[in-house]
Amino acid sequence: MRMTAPLRTVLARVAVLAVGEERFGAPLHSIQEIVRVRRAEISTLRSADAVLVRGEVVPLTRLAALV
Repeated sequence: MRMTAPLRTVLARVAVLAVGEERFGAPLHSIQEIVRVRRAEISTLRSADAVLVRGEVVPLTRLAALV
């Protein structure tokens, strides 16, 4: 795999996210928390996906829908 990015991006600490065969980098400073969610834990509320994390409902946004 070969990735091309501007030098400033190369120097930043990033989390590599995957959507299918594509890979994306998200700056670590913009990520508050990463939580592993099983498919069975995802619920649909008001026609949107959400998950319960420590007793709080958290809306989900699928990365594939953003790219």
